[in-house]
Amino acid sequence: MKYSVVVPTLNEEGNIGGLVKELKKDPNCFEVVVADNGSTDKTVFEAGEARGNVYQEGGTNASVSDAIKRGILNCKTEFVIVMDADWSHPPNLVPKLAEKLKYHDIVYGYRDKSKDSFINRFISSFGKLASLPLGPGIKDRMTGFFGIRKVKAMGVNINSGPKPFLEYVIRTEPSSMSGLPYTFVERSVGKSKLGRGSILFTGIMQLVRLTFMKYTRLVKYCVVGGGGVLIYLSFTIGVQELTPYPYYIGALIGAGTAFIWNFILHGLWTFAENKHLSFRSLPNALWNLGHDNDEGDFDWWEWTSGVPHKRFKRILGKHIYELAKGDSLQNSGGNILSLGCGSSPILNMFDSESNKDSLKKVGVELNPAKLDFFKHHVDTENTTLLNADITELEYQNLYEATGIDTYDLVLCNEVVEHFDNENLSHVLRLMFESVKHGGKVIISTPDTSSKAGNLVETVLHGEFHVGMLDAKSLISKVEEAGLHYKTSRNFLWDRIHLFEKAVV
Repeated sequence: MKYSVVVPTLNEEGNIGGLVKELKKDPNCFEVVVADNGSTDKTVFEAGEARGNVYQEGGTNASVSDAIKRGILNCKTEFVIVMDADWSHPPNLVPKLAEKLKYHDIVYGYRDKSKDSFINRFISSFGKLASLPLGPGIKDRMTGFFGIRKVKAMGVNINSGPKPFLEYVIRTEPSSMSGLPYTFVERSVGKSKLGRGSILFTGIMQLVRLTFMKYTRLVKYCVVGGGGVLIYLSFTIGVQELTPYPYYIGALIGAGTAFIWNFILHGLWTFAENKHLSFRSLPNALWNLGHDNDEGDFDWWEWTSGVPHKRFKRILGKHIYELAKGDSLQNSGGNILSLGCGSSPILNMFDSESNKDSLKKVGVELNPAKLDFFKHHVDTENTTLLNADITELEYQNLYEATGIDTYDLVLCNEVVEHFDNENLSHVLRLMFESVKHGGKVIISTPDTSSKAGNLVETVLHGEFHVGMLDAKSLISKVEEAGLHYKTSRNFLWDRIHLFEKAVV
């Protein structure tokens, strides 16, 4: 996998030449693009001597954001890593970040340890705290060490500011991000071109601008909701004060009017991209913050958004992975089948250096938009993605499409609750025929045994979850299909069940 490295520079003599040579030691580093902002020392000469691609167009008034934007524009590969020229970002981490770009839209290095001065560490800590609403799931929102897919960055208007990473995060709306730790080292040659006062002032303005941009929908929601509160209070107080009727008559009228107001305005303005938002869909739209379940990147958004009430998806994936772990998959390879895979990152959890050559993965999904997204975020060398309805897919068709006769592990996560009894029976038969003897089947689904969970699922997903079963009923039905129940894990109101096919 070839990648480019963009290094913004301004008077980095003594740093840039050695950095370019060090980066180009990796055979996968296709080019080092030096985006210079009008250096007056030997920066350009050093970069050229080290065989870097130098672009000097910005001038001394250009910002680091301008240089990075110009550098990405001139890159010749799809995968781009951005780093400083002062060696504070370790070059040996660059190949690892580039490797992660195979799966994610944006990757970044975060400071695990820092040898910077106390004042600079204080400013960085303040920035991290102030930027928390912009990326609660990002471990270092102030980093200047990051990677991005060029297709995501092209055509995006990045404003000037000391922290272009945040600009790309907010303005490109990445569906997947991942970070790697590194030790930050203070520069030994030259000095920073940005004063602390400039960093603080321009940084704060940048954070304010990006916060308003990111939470436009939340502002709309509060405005509409505030209007609904005023309507309710107006009717309640008005009827009490201006008519002979008691206040609760006005309260009832106000509540009904406010409800209609909220519903119509949310549908036409707050969630305007969904013009056909029904009353039954409103709780689900609010739960998903306006994201549509059928969007190609929906599953990735749930995992990577950092939104508190969506973090359980990532934890659920860890439970599934831990139940699936075994010698057959982790050490000597194996085959994995995910039925109704969507664009969930769960399949990628099974990739490792020790088994990636022998591990074969197959994902089956009905929604073509999710498959189209997923194929850009999975290792396609060992993964086959099929567009098919698993309630109609036959084992023979699956075998002909993949050439794999049986699987060590079959996954079906947050899917079976969408099926009626007949379709569920078909999918269970497909699982039994696909898994090898001694292989594992893992099914995760909401459990109606939990009264609280049943209520939440009914309110939020009732129109989608038409076949929810309590744990005992589901286990009984799976065992009728020939799979033997082993154990379960509870997580919130979800249950993750592990089954095995008996060894002959």
